Amino acid sequence: MLKVPSILFQPTLFGIMSYRFFILMLGLMGWGAQRTLAASPDYFQQKVRYQIQVSLDPVHHVLHGHLRMDYTNQSPQALDRLVMHLHPNAYSSTRTAFAQQQLAGGSTRFRFAPDSLRGGMDSLEFRVNGQKLRWEYWHADTPDIATVYLEQPLMPGTTLTLETPFRVRVPGDFSRMGHVGNQYQITQWYPKPAVYDSKGWHPLPYLDQGEFFSEFGTFEVDITVPAHYRVASSGDLQTPSELQWLDSLAKDCASLDSFPILSTRGDSLNPPPSSTKTLRYLLDQAHDFAWFCAPDYYVRQSKIEINGQEVKTYAFFTGRNKSWKDATLYVDSSVYYYSKWLGPYPYNTCTAVEGALRAGGGMEYPTITVISAGGAPLMLDLIIAHEVGHNWFYGILASNERDHPFMDEGFNSFYETRYLRTRYPGQNPLEAQFGQMSGVLKRILEPLPDLDNLSLLLSLRRGKDRSLWHSHTMDYDGETYGTLAYKKTALELTYLEAYLGREELDRRMQAYYQTWKFRHPSPEDMELILKQKSQEQMMLQQQTSVASKSVDWWFEERLRKAEPLDYRLIRQRIRAKSSGWELEAVLRGRGTATPLLLAITDTGGRIIRQEWVEGFEGKRTMQWNTTVLPKDLVLDPDRSLPLYVRSQNHSGGRSVWKPSLPLDFEGQRFSWLPWINYLETEGWTPGLLVMSPILLPTNLQYRGLLQVGTRSRALSGAMKVDYRWFPSQSYGPQWNASLNWRRFERLGPLNGGTLHGFLGWQAPEDLRNPGRRHRLELGWRQRYNGGPSESYGPLATTNRQVESNKFNWGRSAWAGDSAVVPTGIWPYLKGSYTDGNVLRSRGWGWLIQTGRANGWRPGSANPARIESYANMSRLLGEGRHRWRMNLRVWGGYAYGNEAYQDDREGKGGRLVNGPGLYSPAGLGGAQEWSAQDLMWARPQMVKLESITTSEQADQWRNDPAWRGLGGRQVLLRDAGFRTPAGPYSQFLLQHMTRPLEYQLAVNLELELPRSLVKLPLSLFANVQRNNWNGQSPMSPLATLADLIPNDDPWLAPLPALSWETGITLKVAPFMQFHWLAALSPDLKRNFGSGSPDAQVPWYARWSWTLDLSALDPQRLIF
Repeated sequence: MLKVPSILFQPTLFGIMSYRFFILMLGLMGWGAQRTLAASPDYFQQKVRYQIQVSLDPVHHVLHGHLRMDYTNQSPQALDRLVMHLHPNAYSSTRTAFAQQQLAGGSTRFRFAPDSLRGGMDSLEFRVNGQKLRWEYWHADTPDIATVYLEQPLMPGTTLTLETPFRVRVPGDFSRMGHVGNQYQITQWYPKPAVYDSKGWHPLPYLDQGEFFSEFGTFEVDITVPAHYRVASSGDLQTPSELQWLDSLAKDCASLDSFPILSTRGDSLNPPPSSTKTLRYLLDQAHDFAWFCAPDYYVRQSKIEINGQEVKTYAFFTGRNKSWKDATLYVDSSVYYYSKWLGPYPYNTCTAVEGALRAGGGMEYPTITVISAGGAPLMLDLIIAHEVGHNWFYGILASNERDHPFMDEGFNSFYETRYLRTRYPGQNPLEAQFGQMSGVLKRILEPLPDLDNLSLLLSLRRGKDRSLWHSHTMDYDGETYGTLAYKKTALELTYLEAYLGREELDRRMQAYYQTWKFRHPSPEDMELILKQKSQEQMMLQQQTSVASKSVDWWFEERLRKAEPLDYRLIRQRIRAKSSGWELEAVLRGRGTATPLLLAITDTGGRIIRQEWVEGFEGKRTMQWNTTVLPKDLVLDPDRSLPLYVRSQNHSGGRSVWKPSLPLDFEGQRFSWLPWINYLETEGWTPGLLVMSPILLPTNLQYRGLLQVGTRSRALSGAMKVDYRWFPSQSYGPQWNASLNWRRFERLGPLNGGTLHGFLGWQAPEDLRNPGRRHRLELGWRQRYNGGPSESYGPLATTNRQVESNKFNWGRSAWAGDSAVVPTGIWPYLKGSYTDGNVLRSRGWGWLIQTGRANGWRPGSANPARIESYANMSRLLGEGRHRWRMNLRVWGGYAYGNEAYQDDREGKGGRLVNGPGLYSPAGLGGAQEWSAQDLMWARPQMVKLESITTSEQADQWRNDPAWRGLGGRQVLLRDAGFRTPAGPYSQFLLQHMTRPLEYQLAVNLELELPRSLVKLPLSLFANVQRNNWNGQSPMSPLATLADLIPNDDPWLAPLPALSWETGITLKVAPFMQFHWLAALSPDLKRNFGSGSPDAQVPWYARWSWTLDLSALDPQRLIF
């Protein structure tokens, strides 16, 4: 199977509870014994002969079939049962392993599909010699595996004939088998036995990652379809009339200059569908059989001679992709090169079919492949070569891909790359994906030699390496299945080829092919063959006493272990000597100590000396003498080694500090982007955003923003530095340390910033439960203000444009996010538990987070003494349910208090809200103004203490700026009200009788399905309660309250609960519009004059969100 490089990432597919049960059962039943050597005498292989008659009903999308199977027991044990695969049943319910896999990968298409599009197999009645046998499904959730119990044990060396009728409901477009309209892909469609070998039975539920493992045998298949259907199938067609018809179709197609899409041509030239035809196909030495049909296909035909044997090649296509007109040429070339490099193609036909299903780029079956992707001619050629190549790796060398995917996909990917470089020498392989490159795209992508290095490093740089040798298919997520099983293996084979030489590697691989063709090799079997030296090498070693090259290191260090190959040139020095020149270099090695290829170049860039050196760790100094002036020492000059960092492989490597555009593949230079913002007080604020490498991240990551206000001429900015390290490169725990600094100027009366740092630990990723996360974080946060006038209570200075109600659980700030706090330090500890896998597999998912923070500040009596003045605790939770509509329920509880009195100006003291709890429409501050959060046209902040007259109070309360675009913006986090905060919210936080000590909120959001409404709409409802509810906003320090009449609605008690409901329109990932259908009285006061009795027109109850965290350049580009 080919995973299309886009770039090779597919969503994760694990968390399949049923499959985990199978693995457990296999272990308990003792079916996990391992075979160690290929040549061990206990190796055996069962033999099967299939006779199948099948007919297609295109009206009801059903197959009616009958199976007769001769099964020969060539094992040394008597068998009392047969384990049968019934793969169509994988499509029968939402509880199968396949259904769980789809949900784990984030796809709900199958889960919510109507029953008419689901598939299944029924009408089974297994018989031997006419006697009906008892059979049962392997497990309630695994109807695609069955156990058939024999009346008499099948003794070694004997054969039984098993017969059964069967009926298959062909599913829709979900995976390998299915139909789109009347175009059919009939794969994994008949009952077939699981492999039985020295390890026991191999019951494998159907999955579309990690393909199939089956017994070799012969096939005699009779296929009945409507007479006008065109059929492409595994094996050799035996029906003369159909052979003649295909010849005529191919002849007609050869004369065409253009290929209109067949779905637009109609079937006027086709015979009526009432008549049928039966076609016979024969196939020997194969372990699977597939066929494809449709009312119409273009048919092209060719032939190629392999070792004196003629191989007929076909292409069946629909005209949707014009590159298919040359598809037979691509098939011919693939068969030719794979036969030349590995061994002769053993079959009489090879066919490529343009498929309608969307499962992967292509899929292989014996003698036939189906391609659902294509693109430019080079890309189609590459995909066909990969799938045809699977006739060798999977079809002939039939390793178990579930247990050892690198032996199938990885080895085939190596030859796919070799095919590309042979057929298109000198062409950048990226053009296979992006087409002909020019301009900026060419400048960005051309330095990269191929996608293999890029895709591998994307995983390695994030600690996601794995041992190829010891990794089961279930040990990979969707990303690493492509980057490791495919690409890493291909790169390791390129490494081995460079070390041995192409001719020697070809000799060993051809020996592997000849020894294990039509068998089931294990990794140990492959190792035994590839370690064998040629007779010439052994004779040379005996005659000269010079040891020939050993490849033990490749198996032990590169396949069995998961460590990076990290060699770097630290420095070099060139000195003139009487006899020429001396080049001295200091190199450093980390990871695996395996051979390294070095080259010395002259001033013209030509290689004057090249050699392999033994692997090493740590620093090593080396010297070379040359007669020509050397210019540079180059590590891996041919780019054949999978180096972890390539930019330091020669002295002229790229400078770390040389800036580049954000797409820097080498991953060492910093990147930059222009940035612009707008603030009412600052005007337009152009600036520069500087970032560490994005596409290939390094352990040290940073981002800095520097801006200048065009109106104020003041500088402001933010900086974040984060260092991540992985004690184990193979899915171990992740540690990270972070330091964040923000400084803001001229944002109204607020001058100041924040300093925040933390140390975080995240548990290793559980690939069997990929949504499960455990994280701990220990850190501190310091908030400081710009002048002494800002050093009093946390809520004295606020901003008209404020942030929506939020918990901040997705951010590192724990205290003071909702208010301006005094200068001080807040140490905190928080932990979280997330289980998103349950969301994918069973519909539910949740997140729980808790934490504790304390506030420290200079002492009020003695500033040199640090004292504790506040604390806060939080418990946050979220649950999601995925049904036909996505329901999200979340909320949290926060509690805090502050242990000092605000005695400003001798007016008496009161407790104030230091811990940063929020109100229904909470307060944001300047710290939301950064590279990620943009408050567009933020109004001038007002110090409430400056309001001294009733006229000023009325002017402030009725300022139209509150109802403008800037006044309606809210920032939404993981929990937040959509009501924009008006002057009433500021007034509450200043003039409540008691501090805000606790907050409890519950939020719901229901995404409406697109099948119901065409727009991305969701319904929301939010409700909260705190210790203010039911009280009146009055305070001894109520400077502004003194100017408000006693009967003013603002002084009315708050309701028992604050709540809001409405609809959200998600215009883009970073922008939403909210319409508030109903509000509690206190929230309604934020509109209009603030009166609870005021009728707010429906068109005025709106707010909007612009969240630039969704446009984070580092996140977007990655």
